[in-house]
Amino acid sequence: MTTKIVSIKDPAEVIVATFDFATILAGDVIQGSPTVTVSSEADGSDQPAMLSGSASSALGIVSQKITGGTAGVDYRLRAVVSTVAGRTLAIAMILPVRVV
Repeated sequence: MTTKIVSIKDPAEVIVATFDFATILAGDVIQGSPTVTVSSEADGSDQPAMLSGSASSALGIVSQKITGGTAGVDYRLRAVVSTVAGRTLAIAMILPVRVV
């Protein structure tokens, strides 16, 4: 799994988080719907209310609209996909939520 820290999100913003699976797919193709989850880094609690709609994928890129969050909290966003070749791949990112 790959983890990266992304830029700060204000609680009032609605953003689109993107997870780039293209290079690790290595010619494979995403099969089915990707799954994206959000949890608090501090206590691991799930935060499904931050997900707006379903995740989508195109050309190895998974996109998920993210809303809300509590100022001062870092969140772990995690995308998991299955592939035609039978692999399961995951990418995570840390999203700091701060009032800007």
